[in-house]
Amino acid sequence: IKSKLLFILSFLAITVQFYASGQSKMESQIDAAWNDLQTADAMHGASLGFCLVDAEGGHVLAGKNDQLQLTPASIIKTVVCITALEVFGADHSFKTELLTTGQIEKGVLKGDLIIRGFGDPSLASQYWLRHYGNVFETWTTAVKSAGILTIEGDIVVDDSYFENDWLPGSTAWEDVANYYGAEARGLNVMDNTYEVLLNSGEEGDEVQVVKTIPDIPGLKFQVQAIGSSVKSDNAFIYGLPFSNERV
Repeated sequence: IKSKLLFILSFLAITVQFYASGQSKMESQIDAAWNDLQTADAMHGASLGFCLVDAEGGHVLAGKNDQLQLTPASIIKTVVCITALEVFGADHSFKTELLTTGQIEKGVLKGDLIIRGFGDPSLASQYWLRHYGNVFETWTTAVKSAGILTIEGDIVVDDSYFENDWLPGSTAWEDVANYYGAEARGLNVMDNTYEVLLNSGEEGDEVQVVKTIPDIPGLKFQVQAIGSSVKSDNAFIYGLPFSNERV
């Protein structure tokens, strides 16, 4: 994947450079670069296409298979990012509320502690630790500062901010239960993912699930994977939202 990405980035960089150097030689130079990309070993069996558009005028500068319908994969993240910046603005901050019901008497909350989400996609994310710090320590400090030392009620999670259409119907079955297919909710924590520690044993051995991080009580795995000499991740996890069963 990395080698394919490097080839594509190199091709796009060359394309932009060709355009900047003048229109007259651009087409022949792009044809040569396109041919190199198509015949590269890393692109064997791949479907390729690109479209270079002037950001200001909106007209097409160059393209190859630009009308071919291709699965965008992770490239769609750029569209999501641009849309978020356009709709929210660069200074937007998501909020998450800590609310209580009942009264606080001598350090005891006679009610529930409610965690209400508003769609923050990066709350307690491993990729945003420098920004957030330890969210749970921050929440604990805030609760204690409010005079709460004990909660007699429940800790209630409210993720109702979004409607119940979290998972698009076109989502691939093999993506649903894997980290890159984690659905967005009204309250998202730790990227809505968990880690699975496996013991693959020797080649041909049945793989054993050692534990999950964090621990998820009641989660069951039906393991069909076997150990391999290939030193890469070639397994998928299958399962539906709100189900405690994984294959």
